[in-house]
Amino acid sequence: MLMLGAGALAAAAPNPLARAIPVPPRAPGDPSQPPSGPADPAAPTAAAKPGGYIWHDEFDGPAGSAPDRSKWTISNHRTPIRRPVGWDRPEYFYQYRDSRQNVFLDGKSNLVIRATRDGNTYFGGLVHGNWRGGIGTTWEARIKLNWQT
Repeated sequence: MLMLGAGALAAAAPNPLARAIPVPPRAPGDPSQPPSGPADPAAPTAAAKPGGYIWHDEFDGPAGSAPDRSKWTISNHRTPIRRPVGWDRPEYFYQYRDSRQNVFLDGKSNLVIRATRDGNTYFGGLVHGNWRGGIGTTWEARIKLNWQT
């Protein structure tokens, strides 16, 4: 069998080992201190305790309400694209809006982001979390996408 290029390299290269080690979040304090962790990245660490979240949202507000504004920013515009061409042109994009038709809680601990049509214009929702995690932050989400064609 004749193999050339990247195929031969991929066949000969060993599979890499996963080296990611979850580190429990540190308590709020002096930001100048480096995060504590094992000196040897291959050394095992204790697992984080359940419920030890730095930031979370259960979306437990009443049905039809907006997400918690202290945790989320709802976008009211589209992200601009420099020098748009073809389908990147603004007339082909829908707009984001801060409307309960597009971004709302369903009363069952779910955030709903829904696309709607108003005449010839489509509207959707876009949310940004107000908290930023650094390198090594573990993110967890439960997401369901309903496709309608």
